[in-house]
Amino acid sequence: MLRTTGLMRVLQALEEGNTSTLQPMYANFFRDSCSDGLVGKNALLIPKLPQALARIHQWASLSEALSRLDRWKTLTCGRYDLNELRTPMIGNPFGIVLDDIFISSGAEHQHYGAQRIADILKKKDAVVAEIGGGYGAMAYYLLRDHPGTTYCNFDLPESLALAAYYLMRCFPEKRVLLYGESSLKDKDIEKYDIVLLPLQELTRMPAHFADMIFSSHAMSDLNSEALKEYLERVKHLTRKYFLYQGMTSSAKSLQQLMVEMHPSFMLSQEKQYYLHGQEGQEFLQSELLYEMSQTQ
Repeated sequence: MLRTTGLMRVLQALEEGNTSTLQPMYANFFRDSCSDGLVGKNALLIPKLPQALARIHQWASLSEALSRLDRWKTLTCGRYDLNELRTPMIGNPFGIVLDDIFISSGAEHQHYGAQRIADILKKKDAVVAEIGGGYGAMAYYLLRDHPGTTYCNFDLPESLALAAYYLMRCFPEKRVLLYGESSLKDKDIEKYDIVLLPLQELTRMPAHFADMIFSSHAMSDLNSEALKEYLERVKHLTRKYFLYQGMTSSAKSLQQLMVEMHPSFMLSQEKQYYLHGQEGQEFLQSELLYEMSQTQ
């Protein structure tokens, strides 16, 4: 649906190689339809919103942001101060200013994901592959705070185009591999800091090339057959860990499939917490950490 509505302009520009059309969209991507499905849009951005309604949305947005920050502090055991949530102002982001620090919408969840990965891996030269990494929000924190990491994002082509824009603006010094530039082999991965490839390339990647496969919500909406296929890819590609974040209802299906199809993966940690969605809704989220058994 998004491809025939909000993303139509960006898809056309990408097909035509029209960078002059893409540039203003990407420079404003937090507020532009080119990021629909990747960035939750703020109701305050609706044109000509009545003043009284805008004030209600303003207070609701502030309340939700503060609630998310409290949850972030709990999940990270209070180890970080607000400065850690800073992000570059690329894409004209929206959010709140607290203690003179601008915090973009969703920053706390993305920062938590990055630190969770680093805490699990405990190594400076880890290879992390994310399925459905979007525009690179989590990747920014992972690469900023753990510069020895090699990050791979497997996603839809239009999402990868935006990720390339964002991450290359954030880290102009890093070595980036884009789809079509080179074929990847085992040792080639070490040459790059960032690898951006479409989802179909999952089947062509070297076995056990990643220390961790990470997916946050990208696998939540898959039907049973598609989920089975992705789990086969996860098993083939990871050396050690699979970290899944998603709605609890979907997580139950994943857990059942892992028991039935992949007994070599052991569920080593599980936690649940509420995550804010659109329009003030809260959803119970499950986080599952699977570890490949040593006998595999």
